[in-house]
Amino acid sequence: MNQLENSLELNIIIEQIAGLCSFSLGQDAVRALEPSYDPLVIRNGNARIREALAAVIHDGPMPFHGIRDLSGMLKNAVKGRLLTGMDLAQEISFIQGIHAIKSYEQELETPHEAIHDLVSTMTEHRAAEKMLSSCVNEYGEILDTGSPGLREVRRQLRNVDGEISSAVQRFLSAHSSSVIDSIVTYRNGRAVLLIKASEKNSFGGLLYGDSASGQASYVEPAALVSV
Repeated sequence: MNQLENSLELNIIIEQIAGLCSFSLGQDAVRALEPSYDPLVIRNGNARIREALAAVIHDGPMPFHGIRDLSGMLKNAVKGRLLTGMDLAQEISFIQGIHAIKSYEQELETPHEAIHDLVSTMTEHRAAEKMLSSCVNEYGEILDTGSPGLREVRRQLRNVDGEISSAVQRFLSAHSSSVIDSIVTYRNGRAVLLIKASEKNSFGGLLYGDSASGQASYVEPAALVSV
């Protein structure tokens, strides 16, 4: 930084502007700015500033929700690495953010040629958004519609859970006096019940250990083992 820039405290001004940016790439771009003495660059920059100020006053600030730095995710995708559900959810949000920006620009009533030149370079990729939205939700959770195979596996799991629940209820109804607690606990992925220690061998099945007091045992009755 030269003496003129120091006298203007340009570094302080740049940091103040960077602090107003919506996401990290904007901050990096602002911090990388260098003063220009080219009249054309200055005129273009001033035109953008005038248009942006008029747009904010007339229509409010441009929306930047969903706009974020996706460079890390994109590098992983290029290298063939596995992307997470949250990665895809952020991509959906980013595409929707681009759509919001373009819609804002198209609805501006104030002159905005310079802003249009910038926004027109953005691509929305709505087909990709539609495809990704059928696979993950906003929290990055994989939906049943992600693939026919996944939908079928989850259907089978729901059926198994229903069968286990029915078997537990039948067992509780038939042996309520032997059960300490009707809440189902899972050990090693298997549904177990807390049975009186004195009756832990009365129902067949598998024993998963005793309670801290030794008065009860975690048992997977034979009626559940077969489910």
